[in-house]
Amino acid sequence: MWQQKVRQLLRTRKITQSFLASEMGVSEAHLANWLNSKRRISVDELQRLAACLDVTLYYLFDNSSYHNPRLNLLQESIIKLISQANDDERKELDLIYQLTQCLLDKKKKPF
Repeated sequence: MWQQKVRQLLRTRKITQSFLASEMGVSEAHLANWLNSKRRISVDELQRLAACLDVTLYYLFDNSSYHNPRLNLLQESIIKLISQANDDERKELDLIYQLTQCLLDKKKKPF
C-alpha cells in the first residue's frame, strides 16, 4: 500500500514523521493515523504528501505490489482524472477514489 512506500521513503531519506507532518501542515498524530490506516486521506492530501516527498502519486500507487491489478488500474485512472478535474468533479472523483481504496484495503467500510 502507499503507506508502506511512504515509510520506506522516510527511512531511506532519513526523514522523521514529525518533519513530514510539519511540511504538510498537519499534526504528527494526523499523519500517523493516515499511515496506520486509522484515518482516510483525501486525494488533495495525497497530492500534498507526494509533493513533500518529491514523488508522484503514480509512484505511491505503483500497482506492482497490489493483489488486484484491475482495482489498481481503476485507482490510477481516477488519480489522473482528479489532476485534470474542476472542483466539483474533484469531489466526486475523491469519493470514487476512497471507495477503491476501501476495496484495496478490504477491511474498511467506505462510510
